[in-house]
Amino acid sequence: MAANAERAGQRGVVLLVALLAIALLTLLVMEFTFTTQVDYRRAAHWLEARQALLIARSGIDLGREILAQAELVHQLVTGQAKVADSLSELWAQPCAPPGPDSCPSDFGPLCVIDAGPGKVALRITDESGLYNLNRLARASHPAAEREREVFERIAAAAGVAPQLLGPLADWIDRDERPFPFGSGAESAEYATVPGAVGPRNGPFRTFAEVALVSGSSAQTLVRLRRLTTVLEGEDALSINVNTAPLELLAALDPAIAPLLPVLAEERCSAPFESVSDLRERVPEWPKWLGDRWVRFRSDWFRIRATGIVGEVRQSAEALVHREAGTIRVVYYRARRGVNIPQVEEAGAIDLEELGARAMGGRERL
Repeated sequence: MAANAERAGQRGVVLLVALLAIALLTLLVMEFTFTTQVDYRRAAHWLEARQALLIARSGIDLGREILAQAELVHQLVTGQAKVADSLSELWAQPCAPPGPDSCPSDFGPLCVIDAGPGKVALRITDESGLYNLNRLARASHPAAEREREVFERIAAAAGVAPQLLGPLADWIDRDERPFPFGSGAESAEYATVPGAVGPRNGPFRTFAEVALVSGSSAQTLVRLRRLTTVLEGEDALSINVNTAPLELLAALDPAIAPLLPVLAEERCSAPFESVSDLRERVPEWPKWLGDRWVRFRSDWFRIRATGIVGEVRQSAEALVHREAGTIRVVYYRARRGVNIPQVEEAGAIDLEELGARAMGGRERL
């Protein structure tokens, strides 16, 4: 009897050990499965993120090629050499046929293109059609009254305090004399603020640099960006009338506001080619707004692209300069997430349809 009881106890211990071993093995298997799933998801997410970034980069390359071929496309569509840049061109309306019928007062709807494993959202905007803040290097001069008045109207249109004029001018002028027509900010003022960066005393290099200016903020940056830009070089100081936002044109001179419907209609029917052409077709155009202020060709563009793969969004942005048919990248940056509004709502087309739309206006014109 005692032997039987001992054997029964041993069997109980063996069963208990077996159950513990099974429990431990179950936990190990569950942990291994969980770790494997996490690693798989992490690898899959990395792959999608990498694919999305490469697709975004390809969008930048596509934008550069569209700009490089703009002259040829215009000649094929219209049969004439291009003498002006306008919003009716393929770069401004990449998902719409070029021509007068597709010319709005602003850039076209967002273009989303199927790109194999994902999609790419593409937008090209004309920086030559915006007010260049580097013009304000002249604002401290007593004779630059119109420059100061124009910026103040642009600031009002953008919802920014006009008093920002002084700090902006002091940031880019080459002296340490405070702005003489209001409150400014030279090195001495920045030295009193912990962590502040002193003025460059030269042209802005990037638009983000505007946030470093005394009195500026991230909100100021967003509001100003609609109507202004930052470009280097004397040839980048004038504004392309054919691509400028109508709100910006109205801010140049109060007399332009009543002319906006005529301006919009005229530049869509045919882009303005020169100051004389502009004044002939819009006789009320202010006489002081000549070649020093306006232009009709564009050399500077901003290309934004967002790659979309599954639930992952990766974006890229480039400022490019077009010169003699070549497209030079001035700066390039990548970021996570979306850098173009309305990406999620836009429908997609494929590359073949994009090409067909590019040449679709040939039969209409």
